[in-house]
Amino acid sequence: MKSILRKAAAFASAIGFALVTGGAAASPIVIDQWYTFGFASGGGDPLISGSGFILGIRSVAAPDPAWTFTCATACTLIVTDGFLAIDKFELFDFGISLGSTSDPSGDPAHSCNNDEVGCLADAQMSHGAFLLAAGDHSITGTHLIGSTGAAFFIVSVVPEPASLALIGAGLLMLVGMRRRA
Repeated sequence: MKSILRKAAAFASAIGFALVTGGAAASPIVIDQWYTFGFASGGGDPLISGSGFILGIRSVAAPDPAWTFTCATACTLIVTDGFLAIDKFELFDFGISLGSTSDPSGDPAHSCNNDEVGCLADAQMSHGAFLLAAGDHSITGTHLIGSTGAAFFIVSVVPEPASLALIGAGLLMLVGMRRRA
């Protein structure tokens, strides 16, 4: 009986310890959640946590990189600069370059402020979309040009072809029904 009680007490202690220390580990990135990340000025500086930067209106602060997540199916990493149209980034997955975001206009007077969707739609801002295969990912990056600031990213699931076909068929049926009416 004492052996069972000792094992139960050890198990309870381990669970308690895990709960108390569990918050210290970096959280993985949540799919379909906007994140704000930061960067220092100059070229080649690594991207950093979004803590201490002005957050996007839909964002939470990104933890320190590497940003890890798992895609059950194909997904897209979308990155857009925020605030001033002067920054550009290169992204890496497990140290392999995914590519760079587009060239910004370079106009230091142009701003999209902290609206992630508005910045993504703004042709003067640097942004990029990187298709990722199903599986585990570990994203890091560098700030190529610009000055100290913040930007945004989101990882979105790419709809499966069957789902897209089903949605398309439904839309065609609605159009057909409307024409008959």
